[in-house]
Amino acid sequence: MDCSRSVKSSYLALMISMLVACGGGGGSSGEQSSNSPDNSDENGEFAALETVAASTLDSEETVVLLAPGSLMDETYMPFTRLMANLNVALEVDMTGANRVDQGHACEGGGEYVVMQRSDQDVASPFSGALHDVIKTEDKNCFSSDTFSGAGHADGVRRVGYPVSGIGSGNFLSETDFIGFEQSGTSLESPFSVSQSFEGETVIFSRYWYGFMHLRRDSDDQAYGGAGGELEQYSVVGSTAIDSDGSATGITQFGDNEQERFWLEYDINGDMAFEEGHIERYQGRYGYSIAGVLPKSCPQGAFHAETNQDLYVKQVAEGEGLLDREDEVTSGSLVMTDDAGNQATVSYDAGAKTLTVTLNESAPKAFTYQQIETLMTQRCGGF
Repeated sequence: MDCSRSVKSSYLALMISMLVACGGGGGSSGEQSSNSPDNSDENGEFAALETVAASTLDSEETVVLLAPGSLMDETYMPFTRLMANLNVALEVDMTGANRVDQGHACEGGGEYVVMQRSDQDVASPFSGALHDVIKTEDKNCFSSDTFSGAGHADGVRRVGYPVSGIGSGNFLSETDFIGFEQSGTSLESPFSVSQSFEGETVIFSRYWYGFMHLRRDSDDQAYGGAGGELEQYSVVGSTAIDSDGSATGITQFGDNEQERFWLEYDINGDMAFEEGHIERYQGRYGYSIAGVLPKSCPQGAFHAETNQDLYVKQVAEGEGLLDREDEVTSGSLVMTDDAGNQATVSYDAGAKTLTVTLNESAPKAFTYQQIETLMTQRCGGF
């Protein structure tokens, strides 16, 4: 197993896994057995999460390897779009009065408990209205589905939608989807999901606190088809395990619940969302992967802010820089570490270069090939 790639790419798998954990597979009390591990440590307690340690922007080479490019797919945005449009396709009103607010036994053991439902002021940046918030707890809830295999879920979640104003109309015909979610109650008590599939076990834990807004022009368009925005504070940990070993990764967005990471995207002209978009963001971002990367490979957290819109297009698997499936064709961003070092990174897909200006130094351009070589030298190819 290439643990490094498995952990770095596990965020979308985590999002899909919530198809299992958002109330499980209904109220079935079937006899399906569980082959996936539970989420607790040897003392029966859920493992606490830690924030990502600060990085140091000590050279242009470090900067170009840390430069985040598009961050859309690492945020909660893909999952928000997926769940909203899946419910539209199934004609399920996921935001209205008929939301599921009853607990049940989970099909393979454990239970899904509804703790509270009430209208609350969640201080959404996208709606001044009260939100209909349902608070739930998964207690070693084991469920399965065809999307993501089988898994155990543990932890508390709060999910809410506005009861008046923008985004409060009939979900199937609304043009704005607005939501709030808190997964876990703190870094010490995250929401956790464990899954086993294709000979690999992955344990995900997350503390997530954030707000989402998806736009569409009409009810025959997908939610997010006209753009979207989010603010999130999140620390997401994932551990991938198989017979070859294990690796643990952590991704962080934002400083805390008040100082959240902000991201917005717009549609690029006549281009469909699946083909590309325009992206801008601001806030603390970072990742770390333990047990895999050599010390020479830079990782850690820093403040990132786009100062020119990033124009992003989708490319075939493996064709993007460092095997990414997206490419920033133009735009620039500013990275700042905790010591005050500041770097500007400019993207030029036409010339296949990234140009780094660190502090007061002269700009230094890197070709895609030079970045690939540098990654191999300092990170063992990851």
